[in-house]
Amino acid sequence: MSVYRLTDPQLLDSIENHSGGVIGSLKQEVILLRALIEDRLSLNSTPAEKIVAFSSVTSALATLAKLVETLHKIEVANKTLLPEAELHKFVEAVVAVLAEELPSDSDLIDRIISRIAEIKA
Repeated sequence: MSVYRLTDPQLLDSIENHSGGVIGSLKQEVILLRALIEDRLSLNSTPAEKIVAFSSVTSALATLAKLVETLHKIEVANKTLLPEAELHKFVEAVVAVLAEELPSDSDLIDRIISRIAEIKA
């Protein structure tokens, strides 16, 4: 990825907001494009400016969508991102192992399953 020297504090804040500490070349391009789109949209204060900016923002959003789709495909192919169905299978397998290995205390197993179900991504 190209190294960008960014000096605009607002753009740097926007990139930091979008990145969440993510590092990776395609991911960084997605983050940068999101930050630039956000920056472009924040410049529009009047209806006339919004109309003028519409075409550039629309094409940038289309590019962003393609980048995100490509990144998602790469992550799935590299097994760095589990599809939701596979994640559910994994969690069910973990719960099954816990149920088999823990003492036959159904209250304890129910509490563990309830706590796992409450976990938010």
